[in-house]
Amino acid sequence: MYSHHGYRTKDYRPSKFTAHAAVQLQRRHNDSTSNSYGGSQLLEDLGHKDSTQSAQLKRLVHETFPTCNVNLIQVVNAPQMYGMYLLRKEEMRYGAKELILFHVTTKSRAVESLKTGLDWRRTRRSKFGCGVSFSDDADYANCYADHSPKEESRVIIVCTVLVNKTQRVSGNRTLIVPQDSADTTVSSNSRVYVKYNDYDFYPLYLMHYQRTPQHLNESKYFRNNRHNIFKQNNQVMQQQGSKAQREREQAQRQQELRAQREREQERLEVHRRAVFQQELRRREEDWLVRVREQELVQEQQRIRQAQARQRESNSTCLIL
Repeated sequence: MYSHHGYRTKDYRPSKFTAHAAVQLQRRHNDSTSNSYGGSQLLEDLGHKDSTQSAQLKRLVHETFPTCNVNLIQVVNAPQMYGMYLLRKEEMRYGAKELILFHVTTKSRAVESLKTGLDWRRTRRSKFGCGVSFSDDADYANCYADHSPKEESRVIIVCTVLVNKTQRVSGNRTLIVPQDSADTTVSSNSRVYVKYNDYDFYPLYLMHYQRTPQHLNESKYFRNNRHNIFKQNNQVMQQQGSKAQREREQAQRQQELRAQREREQERLEVHRRAVFQQELRRREEDWLVRVREQELVQEQQRIRQAQARQRESNSTCLIL
């Protein structure tokens, strides 16, 4: 969790503070570390060993980040780092305050930071100075965390932070050293604390959770986050593009349906005409049959009449 300047382990001998730090860690974490700390285990799952402490930590986060789905809490045991923190605390004891603040990062970076430190160069949250950023609001820390990594496994690092003299800034990404001997810069909305010296902070717990779209969508800071606004605008553009695409597809389907209906109507019209022509031919044939039948009947009648006249003529001749 070391920034780009300040104390370095090569300038001091952490071993001088290790024993004292281990005792202080045992006191701070009570039974969760005093019964199992062996000097080599960097992280210890809080689990069911201290359900009360676990519940308290979850309540602490849920006060400002109610949708956070914490699935694992780990206690940090780093006596060497804590020893340097205690030394720094001793140097800042006049007027210094210890604040419990949050820093959000990915799981891989959180674990790595316990060995190499929180590096301000890895985050884009440098609006208020080139240091390590913390917040007293877990929702704010999550909302403004670096969203560029695709890793969805996130960690809220619960830290104790030493704050002595502060400088309020509205935005200065290039600030390296605060003015007027200040050790901390604070954002204009008092949500962000930036630390510039090493060992001014120590990670107490790692609280693991899975980042979801719900966290951003339901965050009270969603509308103020430029990343989220950009993302929301992209979603609107995508939705508009999808809507236009759907409209185009719907228009194409309607056109295809119209063409299909026209083809069907044309086919039905051809069929209707064929049926009509067939019906005309059938009626014509029926009419011709009836005409022939009538002609045949009339012909038979003429023959019978002729035969009758012939018989009558023959009868007349015989009488004479």
